[in-house]
Amino acid sequence: MNTNTPLSKISPISFWLVPANPCQRMLATLINQLAGTYGAPRFMPHVTLLATELAQDESPLQVLESATKGIRPLELELLGVDHDADRFKSVFIQLNSEPIMPLNSALRASCRHPGDYQFDAHLSLLYRELPLIEKLSLISDLQLPQGPLYFDSVVAVRPGYDQSSFDDVEQWRFVAHARLTAI
Repeated sequence: MNTNTPLSKISPISFWLVPANPCQRMLATLINQLAGTYGAPRFMPHVTLLATELAQDESPLQVLESATKGIRPLELELLGVDHDADRFKSVFIQLNSEPIMPLNSALRASCRHPGDYQFDAHLSLLYRELPLIEKLSLISDLQLPQGPLYFDSVVAVRPGYDQSSFDDVEQWRFVAHARLTAI
């Protein structure tokens, strides 16, 4: 974090890679079913590219437009399903990160202060702490798509108004959007 910028002038932001339809609809249906079953929040399917802070004079849309210029839609191979103790990675699909790295690098270069976010190419399916045995059972029962997942957009997301973190999932708000195109 830049210590020259007052904290009141900085706000958290997250940049997500979003699946194209029909992948998005299929994944949203799965996430919503799991959320209903486990009493967890619903959220848009996504891969978090970067979580950082922007100064008040930095435009999320300009960051996105700069970072996505010339980036084509991505086809990502599913490497498997896994789990973690972190509630934001309770159950997730691990993805091949290699095709994403140019976009991730461009996004970091487009932010004045990209921070130290450690990129991990995964798509979460459930935001809820669960006992290990329950996660393992859930994973063994999951029906995932065969073949790669397609991604064609990047969005910028902020926490809810008057919130300084992303803890309240249902208050997240979308503030900018950019399509990936070959042009």
